[in-house]
This record gives sequence, structure tokens and C-alpha cells, in this order.
Amino acid sequence: METDVSGHFAPMNDPGMQLLNEYRAGSGVPHMLKEGKHVAPCLVARHTLTFTADDEYAGYFLPKGSLVFIPIWALHHSEAEYSDHERFNPDRFEGYDRLANDYAGSSDFAKRDHYGFGAGRRLCPGVHLAERNMWRIAAKLLWAFEFSEPVDPETGAVRPIDDEDYYAGILQAPNPFKVVIKPRSAEHVRVIKAEMADALGFLEQFDE
Repeated sequence: METDVSGHFAPMNDPGMQLLNEYRAGSGVPHMLKEGKHVAPCLVARHTLTFTADDEYAGYFLPKGSLVFIPIWALHHSEAEYSDHERFNPDRFEGYDRLANDYAGSSDFAKRDHYGFGAGRRLCPGVHLAERNMWRIAAKLLWAFEFSEPVDPETGAVRPIDDEDYYAGILQAPNPFKVVIKPRSAEHVRVIKAEMADALGFLEQFDE
């Protein structure tokens, strides 16, 4: 991942970091985000519709008023759908170079990237904004900082992060954990502060 970051993100002489506006699969970030949605979806299930009339599917009677849920966690952790599904492996999305809404809107459900935004007519209406924001946030964080597991000050041994330590519930989120975050260089810090100053200046018009 380190090689991808250094080779595809904006150079230091580009304070606006304009390259981060591009959803570029070559950077590795889009595939990483898709894999994150696959391995640890924020919702284990998603309510997608309610029947307005009696119906039948595959021999099952579904009475009016029935709720239908998408079992997101079960789908994402099915060996039939994703081989070696427990392992974080962004390479499994090699060739998936479009945004999630493109795959969600396709009639070929077998080629969905993931179900993190739901499916059908009740697909998350903010999918376009959400995925682009996640891409930009992840790309900028990786451009600006180095992330590493903490080191025990007494033994010098690395304290591994437990990637299975999640809050148990329908809404999935990692429990608090420790991580070391360092800026990549003094020049990166300068650019971050300059960008922050510009952003705060822009927001001043909304103070009243």
C-alpha cells in the first residue's frame, strides 16, 4: 500500500492536491475501500422493502406487510460469493474500477462489488456522495500521514490491532483501539495547515 500511496497521490507542489479528486483505481484506494465495505460492513442487515400485497417467491408465501431484509454480513461472508472472505484482500476487487452505484444499478447481480449501500429501489440515496467522500478522506489521510501499530514502551514489542474487535450489534463499528499516526514530513504539515486556513476562511461567511 505504501508504494501505491507514494506513486499516485498529488505532489508536494500541488497544495490543492487536485489528483485526489480523481477516483483512480491505480492508487489502490478504491479497491481498499470496497474491501473494507466487504469485510466489515457498517450494517449487518438492511431493511429494503415492505410488501404491500401477498406474494410468493421460490415456493415461499410472503404475506402483505412482510419486511424484507438484505443479510449483508451473511452475503459478504459467504464462501460462495467471496473466496477467503475473512481475509482483508483488496486485490479481490481487481477490475472493479467503477463506483458502487454503477454495480448496484446493473442487472447482473452476480457482479456486484458489495451490498454495503443496500440494493434495489431502497438503495442508499446518498451512495454517490458517500463513496466519493470516503475515497477523498482515505486518500488524503494516506497522503498526509503514516499509520502504524503501537509499540510497547517497556518490551519494544508491537501491539497488534485486533481486527475482529467490533461492537456487537446491528450497527458495526470497531471498539476503541490505539494506533500511531505521524505526518509524513514537515512539508506535509505545512500543506495541511495552509489547506485548513483556506477552509476556515471560506467558512467564515456562514458564521452569522
